[in-house]
Order: sequence, then C-alpha cells, then structure tokens
Amino acid sequence: MNRKFLTPRLAAAVLVVLPAGCVALDKNPLAADGPPAPGTPCQVASFWDTKVHLTPDPTHNGAATPTLAGRVYLEGPEIGIPMTGDGALAVVVYDGSTPITPDAVPLQAWQFDPVTLHRLLKKDVVGWGYTLPLVWPDLPRNLARVQLRVCYQPAKGTPIYSDSPPMPVEFPGAAPAGPVFMESAKPRS
Repeated sequence: MNRKFLTPRLAAAVLVVLPAGCVALDKNPLAADGPPAPGTPCQVASFWDTKVHLTPDPTHNGAATPTLAGRVYLEGPEIGIPMTGDGALAVVVYDGSTPITPDAVPLQAWQFDPVTLHRLLKKDVVGWGYTLPLVWPDLPRNLARVQLRVCYQPAKGTPIYSDSPPMPVEFPGAAPAGPVFMESAKPRS
C-alpha cells in the first residue's frame, strides 16, 4: 500500500473535517469554482466515518434509516491532488470479523453510476471528491465490524480497487472510534 498520499497536511485536514460529518464537507467555501475535467486516476483513497447516521428515508415517510458515510478521492499520477473521474463506483461491505477471501459473501453493495457519482462530487479542504451515503435499511444491529471494498470503474480502462481495514460499526449512542482511511496501491509501471 502506497502511503505517500497521506501527507501530514492531508491527514490534518481530514482529521479536522471528518469528525464534523459529511454535511460540513459539502458546505466548504473552497467549492466556488467548478470541478476540473475528468482525468485518468491511478488510485482511489477513501475516508469512512465509523458512526452509523440515521437519515430520513423519503420513500418510507421520513423513517430514520441507518446510513454509513464516507468520502472517496481519485488520484492521478500526481499524488496529493485529487481529481474527478468519468466512471462508475461500487462499494461492497463484508463482515469485518474475518478477512475477505475470494469466496466471501458480501453483506451489502451499492452502485453509483457516472451521473449519480457526478452529483455527489464536492470540493473540500482536501480537494475534489465524492461524498457517499451508503443507505442500509436492514443494517444488522449486532454487526460489530465491517470491511469495505471500493471499486472505481473508469469509462475506459482498468478498474481500481481499494479495501479498508476492518472497522467498527458505531450505532447512535456508542462511543466514537474515529475515521478510517484506505487507499489503493498505485499500479506498477
């Protein structure tokens, strides 16, 4: 795993803004300019909030629905400057109590097509990235740990994968554990 992406400046910025929640990331005054043209990413980095958020579900009369949240950043050849993409993204969650194996059965999966992913594009103190709400109505209350696998599929080219370490799932009222960072390995030339 290439850790060059997690520079001291980036780590400090994420640790300052992620505990405030994803909503705070979306209302950053740095977003006055429009996003740059999509590039060709080499890796994907993600930050996940371990807290389960209860968000209103408009399809069920506003019922509070468990939701995991995070930010995904695409990186090009220049590490440390997030870029935008033109592809789709998938997030798959596994039980975090055991390692992910080739025959592991996912607990849940989310697909973000290019149009939806573009709507989730926001600029924060780190740069351009995607705020992902992972709405999970039947999230098991007894689930203590999860592991997330992110796959970014560019419009043309090879998919890029990134796995999180096992992370706790904190239901409302639980003590916070803090954000979890994950990134893909940069493809070897």
